[in-house]
Amino acid sequence: MSTNHQMEAIGEHVIVKILDGEEVTRGGIVIPSNAQQPPQMYGKVLSVGDEVASRKIELKPDDVIMFHQQGGQIILVEETQYRVLKVDEVYGKVQKGEN
Repeated sequence: MSTNHQMEAIGEHVIVKILDGEEVTRGGIVIPSNAQQPPQMYGKVLSVGDEVASRKIELKPDDVIMFHQQGGQIILVEETQYRVLKVDEVYGKVQKGEN
């Protein structure tokens, strides 16, 4: 099976790659593994459906978001976990702190 998978969210859905362990986001935010315990999880946005923007919700690829561990539908592709979430299941974005 090819390792090049392109997934595109439709409607009011968001596709995220589950972040596990200590992962560093593009913005330099370190998410320790103990911060990923229930009830929230973290994911890196891969794709945002076209109806999300019409609801005036600003999500874009590479954003890191929080959502409930039971939220969405799990998709497993070559041992990598993804979630397809409804935009209403997203708690919020993780912002890089400014000090």
